[in-house]
Amino acid sequence: MKRLLSTCMTSLFLLIFTAAQSQVNKIEHFFASSPKAETLFQFFSQQLELPVVWKYQTWGDFASGGVTLGNVAFELVTFKGADTTSFNGIALEPTYHMEEFQKDLDKVGIAHDTIDNSNVSTDSSGTLRGWSLFTPKDVLPNEANLFVCDYKERQRIIDNRKKASDKLLATNGGGLGVVSLKEIVVSTTDFKKYDEQFAKLPGVKKVKNGLFSFSDGPDLRLQADGKNYIPKIVIKVHSLKKAKAFLESKKVLGKVNANSIFILPEAMDGLQIELVEK
Repeated sequence: MKRLLSTCMTSLFLLIFTAAQSQVNKIEHFFASSPKAETLFQFFSQQLELPVVWKYQTWGDFASGGVTLGNVAFELVTFKGADTTSFNGIALEPTYHMEEFQKDLDKVGIAHDTIDNSNVSTDSSGTLRGWSLFTPKDVLPNEANLFVCDYKERQRIIDNRKKASDKLLATNGGGLGVVSLKEIVVSTTDFKKYDEQFAKLPGVKKVKNGLFSFSDGPDLRLQADGKNYIPKIVIKVHSLKKAKAFLESKKVLGKVNANSIFILPEAMDGLQIELVEK
């Protein structure tokens, strides 16, 4: 009986461990697309003094550069046909393999497309490189462009992100005094539907209606609106007073509220970024 109980407990542990390993870990990165992506990248990296995660580079019709907000990478991208500037991409990181994560989605009834391995390659030593992608369907409005990104060289990516985050920490958050990204706000015309659907994602914690957290990184906040889009991001800073003075010195201070301030949207081709004190 003891041996049988031990075997059952071991099997249960393995099932729980496997399920936990295939959950959503965090928002790994998010992006804004723009025909002025390179100018915006320079604004964030040079004017706002945010450390670079990867330099702005061009690959054919696609170009991208990334900066850190402490707990997440912020990517500025452009591509053929990009004619407006907006936040429109959120990448989730699976804790374990994509295939296991898709099985978890099947269990909770979330539809998804097939895994895209077109960016995966194997080097001479047999090591996988690149990344896999797939999209959970009808979890957020299409305009939020939610997808899952599985980097095959996970440790190298983690080390790269940490190097930039450590630099931000060493400079006390750069000119703005950035602590971290607090949340990405997603507006929707069907709040109830997406509030229920997003909560089904394995590994996502529903803090309260419309607010979701992960094991690490920024939160995601849903809000009811007349259209589907990502209206803004909210960044935590050490001191609103110092951030305000810095933005004034750069002539890019936007709206000032009682407990928050905005970076001037015109300096970012219309993007809305709100700053709050930690």
